[in-house]
Amino acid sequence: MPRLSIVIASLNDAEPFELTLASVLQRRPDDCEVVVVHPFAYADPYDLSAEVRFLHAAGQANCLELLNAGLAAARGDVVHFLEAGLEVEDGWAENAMACFDQPAVGAVSPVVTFAGKGQPVAWNGIGYHAGGRRMLLESVGSAGRAATPLDVLGPARCAGFYRTRPLRELGGFDVGLGEQLADIDLALSLRQLGFRCATEPASRIRAAAMPIQPGPSFASGCQSEQLFWRHAPAQGWLTALLLHPLAVAGETISQLPDPSALAHLAGRVWGCFSLSGYKRHQRRVQRARTRLDESGEAAEDATATPPGMWSPTVRRQAA
Repeated sequence: MPRLSIVIASLNDAEPFELTLASVLQRRPDDCEVVVVHPFAYADPYDLSAEVRFLHAAGQANCLELLNAGLAAARGDVVHFLEAGLEVEDGWAENAMACFDQPAVGAVSPVVTFAGKGQPVAWNGIGYHAGGRRMLLESVGSAGRAATPLDVLGPARCAGFYRTRPLRELGGFDVGLGEQLADIDLALSLRQLGFRCATEPASRIRAAAMPIQPGPSFASGCQSEQLFWRHAPAQGWLTALLLHPLAVAGETISQLPDPSALAHLAGRVWGCFSLSGYKRHQRRVQRARTRLDESGEAAEDATATPPGMWSPTVRRQAA
């Protein structure tokens, strides 16, 4: 059984994932498998079926559903998700895998560098303000210096390494929270199980351009509010409730004068009355904890910096 499963998800056409696949096949470690999940017809013109498993998903599948399908098919102890269009650098996998020698590490965030005009931008991972706002953690400077492990709550959805078993017990990415919030929900859930995320500056991945961030909407507001109430107990009720109105107000002001900011705010209000997912999430985490305890794969309690804490080594971009 391979130690690492590399899952490449591609939504649209073959060219972006062929770029990623070529990069992975040139630099992959020996003890790994490569899985490509796609919703479109692919003829495998390079006859890679002996080296790559191609999984055809339903035509209407979104990115999260592709990643979850790859998780279900993965045979490695660690699963690494890569979205189509990214290119890996030498040693990216080996350096990240070394972090999993620590039992409390449930995820590893590589450094993802985006080219573009002026100075390149490097993502170290994602963070979460206790008041209820997801943040992208960016390095300052062209060297792409990574934040300390305690600064990063989890990897961004586009590229991350995870222990396979805890991820499966949690059910993978929660599709109901949408593509912008499912990664932070997963990171917070792993933290509830006692796992932490490590950053590995020697694990580097390149992208040609920054991904387009969707604008605010009613659905994104509702999902943001559901995420907040789902994880508020773990953040501490007093801190969360004190910071939440300030975070929402700051978020709304930053989105104005875009009219959709008001739709996002309305979604936030609606989300306050749509808390059916709270108990379902708690059952999900408790079930995962019980199964990990029974299998002897539970993490030791990991001490972590509160996700709203700021650090001078990184610049946080609200997302």
